[in-house]
Amino acid sequence: MVEDANRLVRACDDANGRLQAAVGTLLGAATSGDATDLVFAPLGETLMWIAARDELLWHMDGYKQRRDADHNGAVLLGLRLARNAVVHGAVLFQVVRVDGVGMYPFGQCAFGRLAFSADLRRCVWVPRTSFLAGPRTESRPKQEVNYDAHVAGRELLSSLGQATTFLASEGA
Repeated sequence: MVEDANRLVRACDDANGRLQAAVGTLLGAATSGDATDLVFAPLGETLMWIAARDELLWHMDGYKQRRDADHNGAVLLGLRLARNAVVHGAVLFQVVRVDGVGMYPFGQCAFGRLAFSADLRRCVWVPRTSFLAGPRTESRPKQEVNYDAHVAGRELLSSLGQATTFLASEGA
């Protein structure tokens, strides 16, 4: 199991590095055409590896209780919902402008010719209602509640960082 965990950690770190680079490129660009694809694939891959690491630990006594009670681990159920949505093609992030009052969305990372300083923009998770519209075959109430409470509206990379921090503390 140790080698399996190490392999998953390396794969997750590699995917997360590609995601960080893609988000950096997206936020550093003065303008963007359809930038959704730039972040979409590495985000999906990172979510897949995070879910795999989480699943590797399910058999451990008390793991799910520790995960759900931990500040960093609490994001994992919501990220599982995000992973499930990504594999069906949902766009789960948007670029927002941050100022002293709040954040204002400029579309799903496809914000045309708007230009502003990269330090004033963030890539955040969209509200669940924007990607779960339409018919679904299966409801995931625990994941949905968790996504709303711990993921939606938060910065993409910081939420993923929370998850990987918790998983590392559990040995995966």
